[in-house]
Amino acid sequence: MALDNAFQPRRHPDHECKRCHGKNRHGYINRLDNSNSHLILLVDQEENSKFLDQTANSSYRVLDQDYKLTAFTEVKEKVDKKTGAATKVYKSWIRNRDSWVCLCDKSIEKKQDDVNLSSINIDVIAFEKYYP
Repeated sequence: MALDNAFQPRRHPDHECKRCHGKNRHGYINRLDNSNSHLILLVDQEENSKFLDQTANSSYRVLDQDYKLTAFTEVKEKVDKKTGAATKVYKSWIRNRDSWVCLCDKSIEKKQDDVNLSSINIDVIAFEKYYP
């Protein structure tokens, strides 16, 4: 998925406009915050939410600004072996100086130098402005 696609307005059949109360009339952007130094986005799960050919240490060019990834949440579906019920498991990946830490249920699950984003379903992603 190209990162610029995250900024394109989308239409969703159940989305209701807060102003006109019409459904599916206007596009919407899932942007949580766009301060001067940080950018936080909700990733549309209906689209392909995997960042192909990117790693967590890559720099990103968005709206004529350079950003570095600082944190993201990963969503996995876990199936209970006994009941067969599926539940979503959320993991947080946070940059810690020159490495990445994966947190799950209040404990550090793993630590690594870089993360290949092409195999991860990203739900929320946070960037910090980067000055090369």
